[in-house]
Amino acid sequence: MDVSLAHGQEAYNAGGGNLGFKDQRLALEWIHENIEHFGGDPNKESYNIRYIGWGNKLREAAFQFLVNATDCSNNPSPFECVQNAPAEVLSQANKDVLVVDPYYRAVGQAPTIFGPTYAPGDEFITEPIQKLLHSGQFARVPFINGAQLDEGPLFVDGPATHINTDQDIINWLTARFPGLYYGISNATAIKELLKLYPTSPAAGSPYGTGNDTFGRGAQYKRFASLFGDFGFQAPRRDYLNSATKFGVKSWSYILKESSMSYPPEYGIAHGGDIPFVMQTLNIDHPTAPPAAVELMETISYYWINFAYGLNPNSESTKSTVPHWSQYGRSASALQLLGSNVTMFKDTARMNATNFIVDGNGLF
Repeated sequence: MDVSLAHGQEAYNAGGGNLGFKDQRLALEWIHENIEHFGGDPNKESYNIRYIGWGNKLREAAFQFLVNATDCSNNPSPFECVQNAPAEVLSQANKDVLVVDPYYRAVGQAPTIFGPTYAPGDEFITEPIQKLLHSGQFARVPFINGAQLDEGPLFVDGPATHINTDQDIINWLTARFPGLYYGISNATAIKELLKLYPTSPAAGSPYGTGNDTFGRGAQYKRFASLFGDFGFQAPRRDYLNSATKFGVKSWSYILKESSMSYPPEYGIAHGGDIPFVMQTLNIDHPTAPPAAVELMETISYYWINFAYGLNPNSESTKSTVPHWSQYGRSASALQLLGSNVTMFKDTARMNATNFIVDGNGLF
């Protein structure tokens, strides 16, 4: 937990909501003021930010858990009491609040309860993030926004997890723990969403693996597909479409090359782009295929260009990498796959991601 991202009405009454954003803003201000001292240009700053947004309701239950865990429940000022709790007590409380029933304990537990939230009067997020996006209330600067092909599997697979029926999926998505909540309570809406995902394992995630369920439940891949869209692909597309609506230049990618960091049952898994972007693939995996190393260099080319000129494409006529088109109304994204880097239409499961973005009783 980032203890500067406090939650609950008590925290907001004390002006303590989204303090983590203030930390970030102060750091960015320092960079802007000092970047010239280490060879940078204050008028050319770009940032690589990895963030997953899972919802916007105040997480009152999580805050009350921390209040109780720090013996602050009877204090007239619970927020101040929690602030002054010993670090080791807060650290243990953070671990305890994230404990869930083993059935819901996936390899990559998410959505965790702590993160940015909205509240009236908040300095950063005054309304639900989606509402701010759709009304153009966001920083209108160029950006790159991408995801992995198989974002879902890591978050729906655990040692005690067996997803075999529609009801198993409904139970998972409506589960509530102090440190884990999807924000969904409408089982009927989930049933409607499930209609948009075929039951055949061949249609599920990890994609392109046929009917193999890797020893998991019969609907493991179906749920992984839904979860990947719910948590990653639908928000990604929503952000890109909002940017297009308001004239903001944006580029999107889907990584389809394995980082060799996870077993086959997780496919091209969440976080798989990090070794490529950070240029560590051949360090972590000295035997990485030449095509994967080539892709790492291509990604470096795009990212450096964007950092320098807010455009992943070079102005040089000698460039040998494919042109990366803006996302735009045509929903054009870049496939990052070995030596086959090419543009494609980002329309897979579009009916499902549109259903999620539109709400349809899910939230």
